[in-house]
Amino acid sequence: MHEYVIETERLILRPLCDKDRDAIFKWVSDEDVAKYMVYNTYTSEDQVSEWLTYLKSVENEYHFGFVRKEDNELIGSGSVGPDSKREGFWGFGYNFRKDCWGYGFATEATKAMMQFANEKFGVSKFSSSHVEENKASGHVMEKCGLHFVNYGQFQKLDGSCRMRSMEYEGTLESIELVELQIKYAEDIWNFRQEIIDNDADSENQFAGCGCLDKCNSAEEWIRICKLRNSEETCNEGGTTVPSDMYLAVRKSDDRIVGIIDLRHHIDHPILGTWGGHTGYSVRPSERRKGYAKEMLRLNIRNARNLGIKKMLVTCDETNKVSEQTIISNGGIFEKSIEVEGTIIKRYWIDLTKVGEEG
Repeated sequence: MHEYVIETERLILRPLCDKDRDAIFKWVSDEDVAKYMVYNTYTSEDQVSEWLTYLKSVENEYHFGFVRKEDNELIGSGSVGPDSKREGFWGFGYNFRKDCWGYGFATEATKAMMQFANEKFGVSKFSSSHVEENKASGHVMEKCGLHFVNYGQFQKLDGSCRMRSMEYEGTLESIELVELQIKYAEDIWNFRQEIIDNDADSENQFAGCGCLDKCNSAEEWIRICKLRNSEETCNEGGTTVPSDMYLAVRKSDDRIVGIIDLRHHIDHPILGTWGGHTGYSVRPSERRKGYAKEMLRLNIRNARNLGIKKMLVTCDETNKVSEQTIISNGGIFEKSIEVEGTIIKRYWIDLTKVGEEG
């Protein structure tokens, strides 16, 4: 059995052990939970013990118990591992105690397992399925970036209870933050045009992009951003605080999916109040794929390398997606402030406490 532990905003994913027997029995003995699972409803805790013993012999499949942080209760379990029916894909599954349904725990845990498989084993293609009637699981899969591909057949492990299922597939693409390079000039300009075309009504349409909206070419923008890299030349670049600009590039096709900056300090009336250490924009055509969360995670690593201990990250009160990105990376809410009629929420990320992997 593996020893991996994953932490999310509200959950700790850890290996299951014998002492979890009572907690597990609470949901596997519930007919409503077992209805759409491959196992039949458990009738004794001895069955749980047998299953836990079986898990100790399983290889290449990573089972986790889902522990709710607020009360340290084990509320569900799940797994991720190679899909025997789809070459090159990894499948996943989960089940939760009934009183924990409807709170987004399944999506949170599944995204964490997918990220784990991607980072540890380089897995990018995922698959799963659910009984057609179980619409809630379909929503989870869609939120995790999977899409419906086909109908299939579901049945219990003992061959009973056959029902039509819906099969899903999806890709989790790896990205990296790279310094500005001329070779990306054309794609930078295409990125800029996408923002203009899609975010015309947004006041923060070029968040984290510096002066990209005011430049006449990508080459000009790169030159200005490089001037802003150091204390000695940032004044020439039109700012008093040095910063680093990064392109979030998808590894599989070298396409820019986002832009993010990192200010070396926030000893500045705007940055120290509502600007913060970083801002970011995700390409409109690449949104809702989890890139913002990963961009911030990687930038936390850059901030730590600069010696920053606490990172201020802010968002508009109405921007729930950005707020969730911050919280998912360890952001702790401090307070809300009003800036020219807009409510801005301030979050701090303690870089001495978030994981070394960012």
